[in-house]
Amino acid sequence: MDIIHDVFSFASTNINQEGEDDVPTPMDSAEFEQYEKLLKNANQELYPGCESFSVLKAIVELMHRKIKYRMSNLCFDYFLGVFKRMLPTDNCLPKDHKHVQKVLNGLGLGYEKIHACKNNCMLFYKEYEALDFVGLQTGKITQQGYHQHN
Repeated sequence: MDIIHDVFSFASTNINQEGEDDVPTPMDSAEFEQYEKLLKNANQELYPGCESFSVLKAIVELMHRKIKYRMSNLCFDYFLGVFKRMLPTDNCLPKDHKHVQKVLNGLGLGYEKIHACKNNCMLFYKEYEALDFVGLQTGKITQQGYHQHN
């Protein structure tokens, strides 16, 4: 499970030749418990007897297709529901996009929405949408040196 080890490298289980941990970073019990839970979920079979897909692998595959084919959350929820009904009743596939995001956020794989300028020249967070980052001739200059849209 390379994904989990990338996120939680401090919890390495590899032992070097001297018998010491590769990463001697101290870890508190809350971080370790979170790591153990994520590792358990990542290795959990999608349904009993399924050897080809873990829950995490299924989520990553489905999210990749969602992004690649630009599915809306509503469309993604619909297909998750169809897949969930196709699988045995004791499957562990999340029921909707919200639950998929919870799993991914727990792994540190979440995302934050960043907006684009109407002129397609700049990316910014929503709280800065009223600022003009390109320095157009109109508007007032703020303390940070940005132009305020009129």
